[in-house]
Amino acid sequence: MSDLDLHTTREVALAKVLSTLSERDKRRAVEIQERLHVDPTGWNFPVDQVPHLRAVQDAVWQNRRLSLVYRQESGNIMTPLVSPLGLVVKAGIWYLVGATHETIRSFRIARIQQVEVLLETFNRPEGFHLAQYWAEWCARFLPSYPVTLRISRDAVPRLLQLFGEALSDRLLRSEPDASGWRTVSLVFETMETARTALLGLGPMAEVVEPRELRASVMEWAAGLLACYSNEAQNQVDLN
Repeated sequence: MSDLDLHTTREVALAKVLSTLSERDKRRAVEIQERLHVDPTGWNFPVDQVPHLRAVQDAVWQNRRLSLVYRQESGNIMTPLVSPLGLVVKAGIWYLVGATHETIRSFRIARIQQVEVLLETFNRPEGFHLAQYWAEWCARFLPSYPVTLRISRDAVPRLLQLFGEALSDRLLRSEPDASGWRTVSLVFETMETARTALLGLGPMAEVVEPRELRASVMEWAAGLLACYSNEAQNQVDLN
């Protein structure tokens, strides 16, 4: 709401809604407000700078085409003409969903280098649903990296922090072996994010598959050991 400069509008709308309620319903609404708070921000996630969001937002509301200078993830610059169909925010990251002359695609708004709102308007594609498009786009393009682990009982609280309580059902369905360890399948975004999380678990988790991740974790662990061993030896030499 703050990114879209709608925080004041939200408060005015809430006040109008409350004013139409009966006294009983109004008291109930206030009770809910006092007891339920939704915080959409992530923990320690970097926040995109989106100086062109307001211009894009205006074009979305007014059905006006956009001329963009856009930096792709690869670093290449493209200059598409876009019919803006909607805005999506995911974990604090803003995206523009728009139609080009080729297809409908998503643009990360922080990568827009320049934007011009044109006078030309457009007709929205018949049958287009923003939420449906976004769900299909996420299923096709968001990275996923399946991993099979053996985990000790001590690793469970940390994994629940990473994956939520839904993981507890899978853990309960998995039988521990003779040493009390369980085998579980998880999905990370990329190999790098999986490696970072698993290095943080130390000896509480062992990678079973994929082999490339297992080798990468071993390589990084050996590098850490060498780094700290050298530091310890230097301290001994100084003393």
